Amino acid sequence: MPGRAGLMKPTEVPKGPWFHAIDFRPHLDFVSRGRFAASVPPNHTLFGLYELLKHVDVAGADCLDIGTMDGIASFIVRARGASSVLATDVAARETFAFANRTLGLGVDYRTDIDLSNIVDRLADRRFDVVLMCGVLYHVFDPLQAVGTLRRLTRLNGLALVETHYLADERRPIMLFNPGDDEPITTENFFWRASASCLEAMFRLCCFQVLAKVDTGRRITYLLRAARPSAMTEANAQTRKIHKRFMTLAHYRENIDFTWLDADEDMAAERILPGLKDLQTINIRTYVPSVPFQPKWQAPPPREEPKPVKKRPLWASWRRG
Repeated sequence: MPGRAGLMKPTEVPKGPWFHAIDFRPHLDFVSRGRFAASVPPNHTLFGLYELLKHVDVAGADCLDIGTMDGIASFIVRARGASSVLATDVAARETFAFANRTLGLGVDYRTDIDLSNIVDRLADRRFDVVLMCGVLYHVFDPLQAVGTLRRLTRLNGLALVETHYLADERRPIMLFNPGDDEPITTENFFWRASASCLEAMFRLCCFQVLAKVDTGRRITYLLRAARPSAMTEANAQTRKIHKRFMTLAHYRENIDFTWLDADEDMAAERILPGLKDLQTINIRTYVPSVPFQPKWQAPPPREEPKPVKKRPLWASWRRG
């Protein structure tokens, strides 16, 4: 863990708005509010990530955090011993810069980067562990995003992907939110995919699905980057694509299966014991065990007002 002794403490805290709730103590007596109401746990969309990180040894790893926002995921893996963390986002946030300075973790922060330019902007750099939380449903082309994620991940490296999903859908389908009768009403929300669709996309892009954590309408995956020829758990159609797609003259996407099969840039093994294939988390009872996550206690139930007893009519009549 990077040293923190003698840190200069900032005297002014940005007003925000803060995206993540971050507990800065003991560096500073301040806990940022985050974007959620007090009635739900702070940062609860990251609880699947927190749980899966228990089974990933990030010590000495080169890590990438795509779409970092205020940076709590970057700060967690850096505090747990990652040798380097590169946090990227489309736009700079004063809240990230403040948190990075205050916590003294030395995370490399680069902005004006999205999934369309990240490979070029990072000069084809690749990573042992890549985090991508809350991104897939915001982009126009989620399959291309997964292909880019694979290109950024070293062979045998790990990717942790968190996203909204269609919890009750078994078919491998994706719903286009702007065309839905009951859409999620934020203006940057485009896709919800079923779990089977997400997993088929991961396998097509040469990620083995190691584990997943379901938190309700959201799901987090732990993936391992593999060669196409090693994707034995993929179905016949996916294996056919891996074998023959690169021979087609008139089609090219942002993933090269021939190149991936010849890849020798291999990451070290980082999976720790005890990993389960599937877990389900109740966000209201889950207790996170990661640095910088504020503690939360469910508010007491609201007491229903006691009914007001009405005086009978005869009582009013007797007073007259």
